Amino acid sequence: MNKYLPQMKKMYTIDPGAWGSLDWVLVIGGTFATLLCLGALVYWIVKLSVRMFKVSAGTARLNDPPFWKRMGISLMLILLFMAGAVFLIFEQIYKTMQNAGWHG
Repeated sequence: MNKYLPQMKKMYTIDPGAWGSLDWVLVIGGTFATLLCLGALVYWIVKLSVRMFKVSAGTARLNDPPFWKRMGISLMLILLFMAGAVFLIFEQIYKTMQNAGWHG
């Protein structure tokens, strides 16, 4: 395995200069991701409001663990994407790969 690692590093190099020409794609992608996150948050709030209305009307229970687990996990994922934490994780992976020698 160790004799193939230098060959793999040469074949699968990361070219940081390639990202410079893709700025417009990143801007469009960022705009789309922002709108998608905003839509997901609005959907989450509507879903919670409908649930609270049903609880107040007596057609649903407030003590419903599967519902609250789904809502909690979905809120965590939405907030991770909105805060950019997912991209920070990807950035750390990229930096770790660069420090390990996976660059040209």
